[in-house]
Amino acid sequence: MIPCYNEHGNIKLLIDEIEEECHKFPLNNVEIIWIDDASDDAGFADKKIFPERHKVVRNYRRLGQSLSLAKGFAESKFNVIAVLDGDHQNVPNDLFTYYDILKDSPEMHMIQGRRVFREDNLIRRLPSKLANKFIRKISGSNFTDLGCATKIMRRELCLAIPFRGEIHRIYALHAHMGGFNILEMDAKHRSRKFGKSKYGLKRFFKFMVDILFLRFKFAVTEKPIYVFGSIAFGMLIVSFGMFSIAFFLRLTGVKDYLDGALVIGSVVLFIAATLTLFISFILEILLQKLSVMSNELKK
Repeated sequence: MIPCYNEHGNIKLLIDEIEEECHKFPLNNVEIIWIDDASDDAGFADKKIFPERHKVVRNYRRLGQSLSLAKGFAESKFNVIAVLDGDHQNVPNDLFTYYDILKDSPEMHMIQGRRVFREDNLIRRLPSKLANKFIRKISGSNFTDLGCATKIMRRELCLAIPFRGEIHRIYALHAHMGGFNILEMDAKHRSRKFGKSKYGLKRFFKFMVDILFLRFKFAVTEKPIYVFGSIAFGMLIVSFGMFSIAFFLRLTGVKDYLDGALVIGSVVLFIAATLTLFISFILEILLQKLSVMSNELKK
């Protein structure tokens, strides 16, 4: 599966490489789905360049890479799905190596590529290194290159964790935190021949937001009482501090009255902390009930 946006010069190169690898498989055993994300160049104008096993799915407006992949998965008929970028920097041969490993490892759900010798400029490499280091620190995982587009996965994983938003950047981490078995393997990489990169420093900040949201999401799902309890505890400390300041100002004579803003703010925070704790208790009870029901259904 290959999502593309304005990759005119690279499409034919990828087709030739993919066909060179696919000739060893029967025609009906492999399908190649191209997702044209509303490109405005001539990359998909000539349908004759696509061999029989290739299929082009077009988005009539820009959806982005994650939603494009989701659209491709809906079109796919196989239980093992591989992904490449359309910029010709990934090497298709790696996916066939991954497939041989995945088919002989039923306990494995996904193989994520890792660019060992990355042929990109410093502006792309440095933010990627910083982001991956931050990911390892905050998630406790060992992933070194989540940004590598070379990956292969089972359909059951795609159904459990659908592609939406900007999840393609951290899909392997999302799957790992969701309890799936992910293997990271070396992947070949090469410099871009045609077109220009769609990523820049702006991607780094989106990456950070995605990671923080993912960490919060799984923390809430696993132990909401700890997450919301910590938030409530923080609000209680601030509430007590505000009231203490108001009382201190009155006691020392700086003011001859209790500061209304500080007192009201203290009361509001105290009420908010109490409600937050109450919500955490309810969520904890609901999750425990759902867990029991799930275990009973499995029996």
